Amino acid sequence: MAKVGDKIKIINMMGEPQYTGKEGVIIHIDSMGQLHGTWGGCAVIPGEDTFRVIEESPAELKEFQVEITETLQKTVTVKAASESDAIAKVKASYAAQDIILDDNCYIDTEYSIIKPE
Repeated sequence: MAKVGDKIKIINMMGEPQYTGKEGVIIHIDSMGQLHGTWGGCAVIPGEDTFRVIEESPAELKEFQVEITETLQKTVTVKAASESDAIAKVKASYAAQDIILDDNCYIDTEYSIIKPE
């Protein structure tokens, strides 16, 4: 059974011959059991599509540091005498947790490899 994080090779995807031979990492398995990953826009459907999990030997594996940056954004309205006063008021409200950024404020997630110094 494939799981999130597994690397797979697509042998055959029904109706999508351009995916034959593509490899990628499973990043999500939806509620219907379809596999979504880095091979492209179509989901792999176990039982309908043919794929295999690529086993990587420990000797082939390297260690990487990956930085995850998640961006949340919210616009608030504040009355102030100047732009700097407006920012100061919003900073104070945010610090006091009067302004909360939650999953509804989600914009993007970026992943970067941290290079050793």
